Amino acid sequence: MGQWQQAEKELNRAIALDPGLRLALNNLGGVYQYEGRDADAVKVFERARISGPESYILAPNLGDSYRRLGIRAKAA
Repeated sequence: MGQWQQAEKELNRAIALDPGLRLALNNLGGVYQYEGRDADAVKVFERARISGPESYILAPNLGDSYRRLGIRAKAA
């Protein structure tokens, strides 16, 4: 619905309650991507990545942000 700031606020609240909440971390990264904040997205995607097994949802999101940042080796 385009309410990125509100989404960011609510996702950060959820993550504060459960720092290992991978879905919230992935969604927060998605918010950052839509806002053009790929460097911030990479930080939360990497945080989600180390909190559990590889994910078919998380890996492409992380790769997309690395690609947009021009970091091709990590994007692959």
